[in-house]
Amino acid sequence: MSDAFYNTINLEARELSLAQQNAMSQEQRILRWFVRQGREASFGPSAVRTCVFNAAVPLTSVRRAMTSLTGRGDLVKSKVMIIGTYGAPEHLWVVSAKWNTDTPRQGELI
Repeated sequence: MSDAFYNTINLEARELSLAQQNAMSQEQRILRWFVRQGREASFGPSAVRTCVFNAAVPLTSVRRAMTSLTGRGDLVKSKVMIIGTYGAPEHLWVVSAKWNTDTPRQGELI
């Protein structure tokens, strides 16, 4: 069972499987985006929601995905806070050092 979806609404079988797949897809999209931005860039959930999903998913889903990615060591939550979309303070995150984006990609050394 995936920890990407927290089954607080007691979904069963097929619905639970679909919800878990959707949640994992959100995490993958967020992580891929953070890696592309590089280690120097930091973002809050509101910015991630806008940039990755064009505001088409609930902010709570983005927060859940970012928290799960942090728990796995893919993102790092900073102590820096900004004011988010709805006027509430939110932390900024950066991609973990394990995703070293400073390493040249194939073809960049030539």
